[in-house]
Amino acid sequence: MGHLAQSTYVRASWVEVVVPGMIERAIIATLAPIRAEFREHQELITAHGLALDDLTVRVEACKKELQASFEIPLATMTENVVMLDKDAESDALETDEEELGARDAIVYDDLEDLEGVMVQAAVEASLQDTSIVGSSRVKNREESSTNAQIEGVIDM
Repeated sequence: MGHLAQSTYVRASWVEVVVPGMIERAIIATLAPIRAEFREHQELITAHGLALDDLTVRVEACKKELQASFEIPLATMTENVVMLDKDAESDALETDEEELGARDAIVYDDLEDLEGVMVQAAVEASLQDTSIVGSSRVKNREESSTNAQIEGVIDM
């Protein structure tokens, strides 16, 4: 009987050693495709990150070029400016503040007209949407209720 008990203990200890290894191998086998897919996605993310960095550098370079080429001169000049032609003749240019004020007034009037047109278009679109929603051919509640039919029968 002692020999049988010892073999049971040996088997139990062998199971205790083997089962964790079996579980670990099953987990590794299950996770292998997931890890491979994860590596592929990680490579794609890295590639996109490099492309994004390259694009950012190019955009920054374009911004610097645009700022250098599109420097805006001062809109209003308060002093006389003297320019020399090819013939060395000087032309005195003076920006008249009244002309600038008139030009600004025209621009603001055009903006007000544009705003009015935009508001009118929005109102018309809203009215059109409302008329489409309202025309669902639903009868009035009084006409479609059962009370209306009963009242007609009673009046006869």
